[in-house]
Amino acid sequence: MYILKFKPRFVEKPWGGQTIKTVRGDVPADLKNVGELWSISAVHGDVTEVANGYLAGMGLDELCLRYGATILGAHVQSKFGEFPMLVKLIDAAENLSVQVHPNDEQARRIQGVSDHSRNVFGKTEMWYILRRAEGASLIDGFERALPAEEYRQRVADNTIMDYLHDQPVEPGEVYFIPSGRVHGIGAGVFLAEVQQSSDITYRIYDYGRPRELHTEQAAQVIDFSAVENPRTDYTLTDGRLTNVVESRYFSTSLMSLSSPADLALSQYDSFSIVMCTRGRLTITARGLQGQDAEYASMTLNTYECCLIPADIASVTVTPQTTEAQLLHTYMP
Repeated sequence: MYILKFKPRFVEKPWGGQTIKTVRGDVPADLKNVGELWSISAVHGDVTEVANGYLAGMGLDELCLRYGATILGAHVQSKFGEFPMLVKLIDAAENLSVQVHPNDEQARRIQGVSDHSRNVFGKTEMWYILRRAEGASLIDGFERALPAEEYRQRVADNTIMDYLHDQPVEPGEVYFIPSGRVHGIGAGVFLAEVQQSSDITYRIYDYGRPRELHTEQAAQVIDFSAVENPRTDYTLTDGRLTNVVESRYFSTSLMSLSSPADLALSQYDSFSIVMCTRGRLTITARGLQGQDAEYASMTLNTYECCLIPADIASVTVTPQTTEAQLLHTYMP
């Protein structure tokens, strides 16, 4: 197996902007407000396809079905049997809806899925801020606890926003959003998102847009407690991975690079996803032979993403610009 790049899926949204079209040269001309770029996805109906090498054209779902642990890693294959993550870029020209996501058990129950042989993922996610307009912010949890019995009234009279934590953002900041936390991305924010492989969303406020709210479904999953410090603080060390999120759903680290660095991946028994968040870098897999050796190296421009299959034990990451930075995530 070799390092895989995927054809992105571009998604128009009523709140989407022009940043993705600006930083990418492959957005279809007929798309106007591109709110999301799905980099690596196995979500039903939105599966990304391999873009390079002899597996080009194969969907990620089929890839995992055919190659199993070679792609996923033995423990991921055993637990899920399919790709459990979704990585995307989000460009908010306007405020996104205020929303909440269920956990796995809640998603199964609320969506009415009784077949326990089928995976149903809730949605825990994390955000890495790439750019922001002056004064941009996001919603991350309740600023003060909301009594659960008042929730429906606050949604009905449009005062729910009075309870929510409005957080100004800066590039480089990290926010971890567990299932059950009310949240929303504000206008002018451009970010990378790592999440469970799910698209289940319950909206509770939508800034007057004529879209359905999911007040009752959300009531079953919301954590009504206050969030004191939503931002994840960290310090980068050049050439070393710095862990910023450690959860049961994904482990995510950041790394700044001024010279080549080696990443030992066999310890994870999992696929790895690498996104270039600044500059330009090359990833070289060591030990590939035969047909796979033709695709031993992968160059990523800013905001591009690749998947490193679990059977690639180690790679060398080399900056191609004065400074480069990457986001690395895997299934712990």
